[in-house]
Amino acid sequence: MESKSPSPPRKSASSPVKTAGKTLTLAEAIAQQKKPPN
Repeated sequence: MESKSPSPPRKSASSPVKTAGKTLTLAEAIAQQKKPPN
């Protein structure tokens, strides 16, 4: 989806993902995709 630094594959929804330089949970990342950034 978005370009991010090389990192191990996501094992679970609890694994934090790096997006826009911020560490978000998958749930938060999905929420950001569904709404415009603040």
